[in-house]
Amino acid sequence: MKRDLSGFLWLLTPLLAVVALKRIVHQAGELLAGTGYSAAFDLHLRYVETTRWFAGTYVYAETQADYPPASYAFLGPLIGSLDWPSARLAWLACSLGALAALSWMMVRAVERRPGTRALAAVLPWAAYGSALTLGVGQLGLICLATGLGGILLAHKTGQSRLRIGGAALLFTLSLVKPSLTAPWFWLLLLASPAAACLAVVLYGAATLAACAFQPGPLSRLLTGWIDNGHVHAARGYGNVADWAAVLGFGTWIVPLGLALLAALFVWILRHSHADIWILLGVSAFVARFFTYHYYVDDLLILVPMIALLRLATQGPESPLRDAAATAFLLAALAQLTPTRLFTELGPQVARATEGVQILVWLVAVGVLIRAAGSSTARNGWPGLPGSSYSLQDTPGACRAGGFQENDHGSLLSRRRDSR
Repeated sequence: MKRDLSGFLWLLTPLLAVVALKRIVHQAGELLAGTGYSAAFDLHLRYVETTRWFAGTYVYAETQADYPPASYAFLGPLIGSLDWPSARLAWLACSLGALAALSWMMVRAVERRPGTRALAAVLPWAAYGSALTLGVGQLGLICLATGLGGILLAHKTGQSRLRIGGAALLFTLSLVKPSLTAPWFWLLLLASPAAACLAVVLYGAATLAACAFQPGPLSRLLTGWIDNGHVHAARGYGNVADWAAVLGFGTWIVPLGLALLAALFVWILRHSHADIWILLGVSAFVARFFTYHYYVDDLLILVPMIALLRLATQGPESPLRDAAATAFLLAALAQLTPTRLFTELGPQVARATEGVQILVWLVAVGVLIRAAGSSTARNGWPGLPGSSYSLQDTPGACRAGGFQENDHGSLLSRRRDSR
């Protein structure tokens, strides 16, 4: 199976590279200078909300803003004082930088074979979620890059005050769109309680700083944010809100989402021995499922794809490895889905396309959950460069796994070592 997979990777990589080039060039042009309905659509919404926010306008009544107050504190320094063309250019630069950072982290996460690393490098650029996010000016690329960076930095051994501060700052910035990265907070908390506490303080400070530009109290701002969020909850696909509404449990959307987050915390506690990318991958699926999301947020699936690629290309032959390879290939092919199937060919085609995506996700999350309890994921694969970035065993000597290769150490053992 490994030899067959290696051959397929060499075929898949150039295909993804061609798709990436076409998609990124087109969507970058849309973000920078497009005039169509969807060109920089979400960025324009955030631009209007941010400029009005700092002008003292209560945006939750004037617009359908569904971002918390802290988000505008993060967006203000970047786009709040720029004219519209400059804001588009600044956002393009930040988005491409985030894509490059994601590509670098994913290359560092996999084995050193050129074929595997080339595939990991091109994946973020080829994913349809990345392309859609870039074109409409959504926040996902920046959230994913900063969130991953913060979590991986927090899991490095030998933590210093600078590293703790860096992890907290990166993770706090990722909360500019909290529905994407908030479920990863459990990993930050267990890996570095100090970084988690600092992130809470920084986010609270950002909230208060944003509120200083509004005439009303914090309670009014939070109420407006929550009310607008309920309006959007019925939209999107492939999430608890969507499924609850279909089954007639629309009033249970919030409790069900919170229950899913609580279940994730319990599951992480029980599987803290597992490879960090497996835990990140399952958490990314929970992030995708626990609240409403649109097609742009399907870029979250990139994280479990890297976890599957690690499982599929490293270690001895096993049924689990074959399952991971199959799940990865299905997910990679799903990333080639033409975006027009979601948006331009009618609701029936869109629903069918969404259904295929969800089935692929369920297969992938099932493999990762199974892998989290396996001895392979628990003990890593000694002797393979870059093969394991687990949360148990003793700290390793080689560097990689996002930031380190063969850097072992459980959540609990890391905390003991730092005392």
